[in-house]
Amino acid sequence: MDRMDRHVCIDFTNWRGDRSSRLILPRTIGFAATRLYPAEQWLLYASEGSSGVREFALAGIHSWEMAQNVPFTDRALAPPPLPPTSH
Repeated sequence: MDRMDRHVCIDFTNWRGDRSSRLILPRTIGFAATRLYPAEQWLLYASEGSSGVREFALAGIHSWEMAQNVPFTDRALAPPPLPPTSH
């Protein structure tokens, strides 16, 4: 698996309640409390573009899929849109 194949697109709701599609490169998972997530919980630490490593609460990840057919240089600039939802 090359470097491009490790990226994933997540449908994620952050600590403020903002839901968005994020293109990330997962690094590790840990159980911790942080400034943004003061209650101990499972966190995914992942690189996102040029922002460095960020934390994502696993409870906030609605869906996860391998990112494919996106040139590596474009990944940090334009994450794919959220998939349609059924209501």
